[in-house]
Amino acid sequence: MSLKGKYNAIFILIGVLWVALWLLAIADYYILAFILSILMMLLHLILGSANNEKIDRGYLIYPLLTWAVVWAIGFYLAYANDLVAQVEGGKFFGGFHYSFGPVVYLYWIGGVLTLMVGYYVNRKKWLSDDQWNSFIEEAKKIKDKKGA
Repeated sequence: MSLKGKYNAIFILIGVLWVALWLLAIADYYILAFILSILMMLLHLILGSANNEKIDRGYLIYPLLTWAVVWAIGFYLAYANDLVAQVEGGKFFGGFHYSFGPVVYLYWIGGVLTLMVGYYVNRKKWLSDDQWNSFIEEAKKIKDKKGA
């Protein structure tokens, strides 16, 4: 998927999302703010993972979109379980408070594992040896130009 000519629109969207997140949080719409924050972070991941203004579709689906879905489920379950916890006391997910279990297991562990496994599985799409060597060569040319 080509990102050529889309960078400005993506950066503007990220800025709009920042403002929306603040406004939603001030208005106590936390679950919607959390979901929008996932979209904002996904846009950052896409920009950071692009190579020569392109991102591989398979790489976009796994790990990036998969990560976003895992986080969205974690946020939703934390929100839903917090509502349940207000009605009935108790512990859940290995002794954690109802609302904290999904955050630990899906948001922290699930999200990190999804990205790490995804980066490992797709390492050739993310940063191949040829891409790395090309980067090193370009850095040397810049260094030589500056006379450093």
